[in-house]
Amino acid sequence: MSCQRHSHYEDCASPCQPSCPFPEQKQTCTSACVETCVCDNGYVLSAGVCVPAKTCGCSYQGHYYKPGQKFWADEACGRLCECDTTLRMVTCREASCSANEKCTVVDGERACRPISHATCTAAGDPHYRTFDGRRFDFQGTCEYQLVGLCSQQPGLVPFKVTVQNDHRGSKSVSYTKTVTFSIYGITLTISRQHPHRVLLNGQLISLPLDYNNQLVVFLSGWTAVVETVAGITVTFDWRSTVSVTLPSNYQGAVCGLCGNYNGKAQDDLTMRNGQITNNGDKMGESWQVALVPGCSSVCQGPWCQACSDSQKKVYQAQKYCGIIADKAGPFRDCHKRVDPAPFLENCVYDVCQYHGHQGSVCDAVAVYASTCQSMGITIYSWRRDNFCPMVCPANSHYTLCAAGCPATCASLTSLDTCHRTCTEACECDQGYLLSGATCVPVRDCGCSYDGQYYRKGDVFYPESECVEQCVCGENGAVSCQKAKCRRGEICKLVNGVKGCHPEGQGKCVASGDPHYISFDGRRFDFQGTCVYVLAKVCDDDKGYLTPFTVTQGNEKYGNGKVAVTKSVAVAVYGYVIYIQQGVSWKVLVDDELLNLPLSLDNGRIAVTQEGRNIIVRTDFGLTVLYDTVYYVEVIVPSTYQGNMCGLCGNYNKKGGDDFRLPGGKQTNNVDTFGKAWVVDLPGHVCGGCGGQCPVCEQAKATLYGKPDSCGIMSAPNGPFKNCHSKIDPAVYVSHCVFDVCAVGGSKDTLCNSVQAYALACQSAGVQLKPWRSSSFCPASCPANSHYEVGETVVDKDCKSRCVCQASGLVKCEKLSCSGGEVCGVRDGVRGCHVKRGHCRVSHVGHLTSFDGMSGPIGNKGAFEVASLCDETTKLWFRVVVDVRVCSKGAAPSVATVHVFFKETVIAVNSQHVTWVNGRKVSLPSKVMSDISVQISERSVVIERASAVRVTYSISQEVTVIIDSSLSGKMCGACGNYNNNSKDDMRTADGKITTDVSVVVGSWSAGDFSRW
Repeated sequence: MSCQRHSHYEDCASPCQPSCPFPEQKQTCTSACVETCVCDNGYVLSAGVCVPAKTCGCSYQGHYYKPGQKFWADEACGRLCECDTTLRMVTCREASCSANEKCTVVDGERACRPISHATCTAAGDPHYRTFDGRRFDFQGTCEYQLVGLCSQQPGLVPFKVTVQNDHRGSKSVSYTKTVTFSIYGITLTISRQHPHRVLLNGQLISLPLDYNNQLVVFLSGWTAVVETVAGITVTFDWRSTVSVTLPSNYQGAVCGLCGNYNGKAQDDLTMRNGQITNNGDKMGESWQVALVPGCSSVCQGPWCQACSDSQKKVYQAQKYCGIIADKAGPFRDCHKRVDPAPFLENCVYDVCQYHGHQGSVCDAVAVYASTCQSMGITIYSWRRDNFCPMVCPANSHYTLCAAGCPATCASLTSLDTCHRTCTEACECDQGYLLSGATCVPVRDCGCSYDGQYYRKGDVFYPESECVEQCVCGENGAVSCQKAKCRRGEICKLVNGVKGCHPEGQGKCVASGDPHYISFDGRRFDFQGTCVYVLAKVCDDDKGYLTPFTVTQGNEKYGNGKVAVTKSVAVAVYGYVIYIQQGVSWKVLVDDELLNLPLSLDNGRIAVTQEGRNIIVRTDFGLTVLYDTVYYVEVIVPSTYQGNMCGLCGNYNKKGGDDFRLPGGKQTNNVDTFGKAWVVDLPGHVCGGCGGQCPVCEQAKATLYGKPDSCGIMSAPNGPFKNCHSKIDPAVYVSHCVFDVCAVGGSKDTLCNSVQAYALACQSAGVQLKPWRSSSFCPASCPANSHYEVGETVVDKDCKSRCVCQASGLVKCEKLSCSGGEVCGVRDGVRGCHVKRGHCRVSHVGHLTSFDGMSGPIGNKGAFEVASLCDETTKLWFRVVVDVRVCSKGAAPSVATVHVFFKETVIAVNSQHVTWVNGRKVSLPSKVMSDISVQISERSVVIERASAVRVTYSISQEVTVIIDSSLSGKMCGACGNYNNNSKDDMRTADGKITTDVSVVVGSWSAGDFSRW
């Protein structure tokens, strides 16, 4: 049995429980015990809810009234009574309804009710329509008062509604982003950041919500509806359309962008100072209540241009906005009651700014559709497969005229009487109910507890401190138990969720020629050029902590004695997110190249680009930032204290023990420490610069430390002075001097070093002054950045392919791979790809043939691993590997790869030095029109289109990849590629053997010397 707050279940309780108004009164109870929910000790029943015994209400003429409850004692609304909380008794006074109200009984309750209502709306690129019908446009992107109580009239409940707008894709237009409604001492926020949920005093709440029987919030179609006992209704569709409906008793008592509601449209553009204007921008600016970073109240810049008449004509056509005013169209029955002209005009304005993008057409037409439906007018189907089609979530379907108050998992008594007209919606299928914003089977419904709805499985803390943790379980039952925050946690609100959250965070930085600052503040330099574990969870605290690993790949830079970050990979929740140097707006996820922004695992991972930084954030507080050039930042929450390892240290607040090796031992040698955290690569390549680290001469160090160079960061009155108290610039200046000196005064290195300090300051929330100028590190931005249209996305199983069309629509079709194809990711692209054969020689000399035979090579020397048997064919190639033992006791590995084509010969050694036809070349190199050599993912790739691809990694692993068309045509130790591994155990002269090393030995390359 699910019991409400401050009560518990008893299987045999007295049916006569202490209750208000006289809880101390002993009741004589003769009935048998009953199974029920009983109020906790110190609490008693008050109108069905358990309240502290000292807060009971009043008894009056045989009726019970809650504390503070007001009611009319007579039929003519002439005597207003109230249950006085201090006197604990009912007090009455003479009163009457105002001129804009009448005394009526509705749903069994007598009250003064308004004789009429008026609605103010802001829709699209905010096109405002005031309570009195005045229309104006205003594109400000700060926070503004939409409407609020401005007079001291008795009997009116104070309230305020504010809106914050933002730009979407075009700086000439703005749309409503956030609506904030303050009333009854609470603040309710509906924001585009949290679709289908609301924030109550900063806490994220699923719908529906019933607050104190004074205010309800529920979903009607795609819109949040807030209804109050005061008669005020606020709606927002989480996209662009907001409305406020006021009862007539508020006439002449309100102010803001919605006007004064006095029945006169001509004075609606009244500014905060009381003056009337005809300028929408001035009106809007006067009602600004708060600033938002980067906001402005007027459109500024070359994009602020009105649409030409010829453009307007295009967008007035049926294909775009014309459907609104079409006399024979789906809205024909609405035209007489709702003038389509202003809606058509607004639509044309918005669509013109977005150059015909269909999303803006659909939004504007939907505004007219919902306006008609809100007045109870029938509209006809207007969405088509090629015009604003509606794709509904799982277990739901589109309905043109769905119930205004849909059935939900939560049963709210206040919604027993629905006052909403029908609306467009995605309606739950038969057998499903709305749980928050998702249609679920009835058995998976959540719980209603203390006026709030929780989804099944939700964990929440009902008290102000996190002393009790509750879980919404099966059949709507809530179970609660005492709770206490763990070490490193504190009870607070974070991103709208109340709970035990990390009280702080630790930050590790790797910048420049990797200069490291560990979580515990230890500073060291390490110049290794492999892939290293930067930060890793080495102890998950018995499963309490989410495991993750952050790795950093470094490469040689400048004179070869220093290194910089080339790549950063984050492994978390089963995904590997790979960020590459110099690659903006894209990341590799499990080898698939995806565009940003990106949300993975139902929002548990978010990957975004902010400025030139690519940032990975998780729901548990991990943040990894890489500026795709020079600077890496790993931020972990305080709950991970003492549980970390890697180059960033153990995060135990002691910098002295940060040089901990994977086995737990300590070292004082930075190269030993760095080398120990290498990932899957042979150690001898991966140490630092040893005893050959670059040293900067004193004269040069002084030169680069001046304010016109690295010293700009520490200049007392320089652009970074606001940051000095937060982050000591000294360490960044010394890093900068070291790097700039190491690469001979490079301007790029100087700018990247200063940028590293700028990022650290901004990350700490410091507002910097401009530090770039035309003469010092000028910023270069790509011209006309844009989204790619025509991009194709294939799902994980290659069962569907979707294309982003120029109209803004996504068109999907079924897909299936043919017999000769395989579903997978190739060159970062997911899709159906032609099957290919793979043969590998691992870094420890282990061979795996095209058909899957495997075993150790066991020989030293040069061997032919793969070649086309037919030497006359135009595409003939031959791959020879030179296998050697490079250090005592090591396994044999490939020291050099030789690839022969008819026209050319390419050789690559283990240091990735490359020769073409005997001449040393720098990479990438285009050898011929269809033959290329390039560096990719720390490997040299030799490729001939539609024939062969040979990769040779820094770890000395060789892979030969061939097209499926070469099946059965191959010779060499890698086998004949006929999909039969059994015949791969044949030597070059056809003899059968059981030893792979014998097969390899038979393919010895005779044109190379034996040793």
